[in-house]
Amino acid sequence: ELMDTPTALWIDSAILAAYLLASFLIGIFANRLLKKDVSTESGYFLGGRSMPGYLTGISNAVNAMNSDVMPTYMGLALAVGLPVCWFYFSRAGLGIFLAGMLFYARWKQLGVATGPEFFAVRFGSDGGRFIRVFTSLYSVLFGIIPWMGAGLLAAHLIFGSFFGYESKALSLLILLPLMLLYVWFSGYAGVLVTNLFQTVIIVVACVTVCLVILSHFGGPAGLTASIQQAMPAETGTAVLSIWPQNGNAYVSPLLVAVWIILTGVGVGANVSVDGQRIISCKNVREAVKVSIWTQLALFIMLLLVTLPALGLLAQTPELFSAPAAEREAMYGVLVREYLPVGVKGLTLAALAAAVMSTVSTQLNYSAQTLTHDVLGSYRHFSPVRGVLYGRLAMIVVMLLAIVVVYCAGSLIRIAIFITGLLGSSALIGWGYWWYWRINLYSWYAAMLGGPLVYLACFFGLPRIPWWAAQAALSPNHADMMGICAGVVSMALTTVVTLIVTFLTPPDDMDVLTEFYRRARPMGYWKPVQEVLRRRGELRAEPRGLLAGGTVTALCGAAWLCLLIMGLSELFVGRYLEAAGFGTAAALFAVIFKKLFDWHLKRLEA
Repeated sequence: ELMDTPTALWIDSAILAAYLLASFLIGIFANRLLKKDVSTESGYFLGGRSMPGYLTGISNAVNAMNSDVMPTYMGLALAVGLPVCWFYFSRAGLGIFLAGMLFYARWKQLGVATGPEFFAVRFGSDGGRFIRVFTSLYSVLFGIIPWMGAGLLAAHLIFGSFFGYESKALSLLILLPLMLLYVWFSGYAGVLVTNLFQTVIIVVACVTVCLVILSHFGGPAGLTASIQQAMPAETGTAVLSIWPQNGNAYVSPLLVAVWIILTGVGVGANVSVDGQRIISCKNVREAVKVSIWTQLALFIMLLLVTLPALGLLAQTPELFSAPAAEREAMYGVLVREYLPVGVKGLTLAALAAAVMSTVSTQLNYSAQTLTHDVLGSYRHFSPVRGVLYGRLAMIVVMLLAIVVVYCAGSLIRIAIFITGLLGSSALIGWGYWWYWRINLYSWYAAMLGGPLVYLACFFGLPRIPWWAAQAALSPNHADMMGICAGVVSMALTTVVTLIVTFLTPPDDMDVLTEFYRRARPMGYWKPVQEVLRRRGELRAEPRGLLAGGTVTALCGAAWLCLLIMGLSELFVGRYLEAAGFGTAAALFAVIFKKLFDWHLKRLEA
């Protein structure tokens, strides 16, 4: 009876306001909590390079939880059911562990301040400077700013719908001044501490929503029985099975395999916001731990976001085959119509936390890379003045994100298209680290040839009868074939890049030896090692680091995925299956811990 009254609205509004005030105060006083000096670039943007892995890893995870993630993943779960976990398994499960075990230690040891600075070390000061500036500007203009705008727009749609207003300016005035102030004064430390608080809010809110859903159906067994009664037998079985189903247009075995390739290949070779988290850690061990904490926090949050979709399917089974827009709108419906007073306000606070964590993180990093990699590549300035330039850059980025909010449709589509064009060159990223022969021309071939190959695949592959027949099955199948085209273009771009590599001379040996000394890369660097050996400067490295890191990453991914599958089974009352997955997860966790310690000792040797 209280749900639709003015009193209920005031209660939920008060909870949201309390969260906003708490975030602001925590952010403003973060430097005092962590005892950080923000008067220099290192202190302001990297927390003095002395951060613990758990804090930076959780911050890295919640950065991915933009406010549009919740409705998007809810919509996906409505079309898939329990196997939705395989969507984020395939997109992040192995990739982040590979990045952690193979690259994070080296990023920390390299001594750079940002990801783009890597190119100045790898290719020397001349050609490397252009790539460094290009990479920084591209990531800000076509990655960070559209991502910030999308999150702000999604937050406006939810808040505006709940409170009954249409003005985008009002939503921006609620969120942006608070974030800008605490990031302005506290810098990176403010971002990390508020991110931790925002993660707690998201988890508490999502756990509460899951408990509300289970309570409504009388527990896990009741939820399962309701789904089986509401849906046809075959559909109900697919929804409640933990395994991806053949024929599903969103999470099928083929799509899982394709996503693993697209998101796993090249991972860790280039870093942006995640690089800021790695570089800011106090030592190599903490830097590698960032990958573990990122995965654990991210998967727990995504699991809690998607599980309530099962309750919606039990009550409205037609959502399983509804259009994507209708399914994604159901998160707002869930908040408005299904949640009790207080829980509704807590969920709104979680949505605010999601967008604030992302925007504050992206603001701080974009200011750092624009100052350090773009402006810093052309002129020298003091560390204190670098903080001032960074703060001014934040204002510019914020204004551009606001432009995206008002022109979201066209700009975001352009950003997505450009990302698809350049994604075909992902594999060559590993080449920068693992093969001495990759040179400056290789980068040009990948960045220029990759988009051309992608366009050729995008327009050429549909002319193949089998390909066209698969794409014509449904709009979702067309999207699936578009994803497959990305894998094809990645393979072809790699061939083109290698041909250019062997037709052009290698980079200057002095540049390569300096990079090897600083980065200690894995892979094939024998000619460079021979030069260093003759100079008496070669440092012995443990054998099999690449293979050892890969095996460790596989065990880590298996441990975490099994844990999430066990929790999923627990939610629907399949306790025997949950116990089986839990036991397997515990076994892999023990193996991973031993491999992790062994691998870290070799990396730190």
